[in-house]
Amino acid sequence: MKSASRVANLMGLSVRASNRISVTGHVRGNDGYALVSVLFFIAVLSLLCAEILKVQAFQSRVVLGEFDNVKAAYAAGNGIEEALASISISGSMDTSFTQQFADGSSASIRVFQWGLYGAIVSHGLYRHCEKERSALVGSSLSSVDDPAFVLGDLQHGLVLAGKSQIVGDVTVGPGGVATGSLKDVSAPDDLPVKGRISKVASAIQMLDTSVVDREVLRLKSFLRILRRPGSNPDNPGGLALRGGILDLSNVTESFDTLMCFGDFTLMDTIMRRGPPLIIIVSGNLSFAPGACLIGPVIVCADDSISIPPHVNLYDTILASPAGITVQKHAAVTAQLFSPIIKCLQGSAANYPSVLFSVSLSDTQGVTQSIDLETGASVSGAVLMRTGSGISMKNTVIDLKPGSVVVGEIYTNGFLTLDGSVRGLVRAYDLYFYDSPTTYLGWMRSGIIDRTQMPTGFLRPLGTSGDFKGEILAWM
Repeated sequence: MKSASRVANLMGLSVRASNRISVTGHVRGNDGYALVSVLFFIAVLSLLCAEILKVQAFQSRVVLGEFDNVKAAYAAGNGIEEALASISISGSMDTSFTQQFADGSSASIRVFQWGLYGAIVSHGLYRHCEKERSALVGSSLSSVDDPAFVLGDLQHGLVLAGKSQIVGDVTVGPGGVATGSLKDVSAPDDLPVKGRISKVASAIQMLDTSVVDREVLRLKSFLRILRRPGSNPDNPGGLALRGGILDLSNVTESFDTLMCFGDFTLMDTIMRRGPPLIIIVSGNLSFAPGACLIGPVIVCADDSISIPPHVNLYDTILASPAGITVQKHAAVTAQLFSPIIKCLQGSAANYPSVLFSVSLSDTQGVTQSIDLETGASVSGAVLMRTGSGISMKNTVIDLKPGSVVVGEIYTNGFLTLDGSVRGLVRAYDLYFYDSPTTYLGWMRSGIIDRTQMPTGFLRPLGTSGDFKGEILAWM
């Protein structure tokens, strides 16, 4: 019994031990599965965290990149301000320099003359980011007390007839100001000058010729390219096109000069943001309806230029030794250089346009004129620079009744003023012809109102003594 019991006990112990072994083995199997689950969970979590860190790192780079871009843009803007300060001190319109700023950014700045305005191009740099800003620069008025009218010819005085009127100060020679009557035009009851009258005995300079002549010489040099030996359609020495249509949309930033031989029509759109584009045409130039030139573009035509309605020109310079015509109801914002400029009925040259009558050829005694027909308007500057030995009939700015200039007129030639000027006039002399008499120093129906000159009006180079540079427009 004892041995049986002992055997039974041993067997029971063996069973219990076996059960324990079985349970323990089962538990150990569960522990292995849990470990795999935990490791899998940790791996997934690690991948998720890594992706989150990548996204955060990317966002940080984007934020830092935007920050760097903003700093570079600020540097470019600060460069414009530094250039304005430099111009106001030195008066130079041809300079380049680099400016370092306290935050580690810098700006590479170039100042140059663009027509009769100044231009500034500023490249801002911060770390690896670059931004560029370009601006057109004009000069602020030296004084609100600038005379409304200055008569440069000191040999006779100023005579006002009919409904002519001057609101503002007047500067004339010893002859002073008087009223008079003409055929079918009565004399005013009172002297129609609302301002002070100053008499001077010395000549008055109309324009700073050193400034305007510099730009004229540059435009002449472009036109001479067409007359150089070898400058022909077969051997142009560069990119050349034959007569027809120039599609501006095909002109990329890589082109800086296009030589067009024959008559041409410009069509489509060009938005120039790089260096100036120079288009030189050997014949007549016209524009297709809808043509658009934006940015620093110079177009020189050896023959006439015609601008029809529905053409957009911004910051563009047009030059022709033959003549430029702004057709009826056309509108431009441009600088026009030619001895003969015509603005037909209802046309508009918007601010800050410049109409500059000047000879662009080497021929002496070229006829010069600027004609503003009824309903034509110019907002900006109307200028004439004449040569010597030219008769008064061939150097006239003529404002017809109903035409308007908002800004200023400067001429060392003659002015026929039957329209109105909301701003300033500087003329060597007033002129009109009423058969059989030539009248000098007479104004029969024109109006000059200095008080109507817009606040903040900026002048072109050469029309003011001390240049006080301000931003005219962003290019």
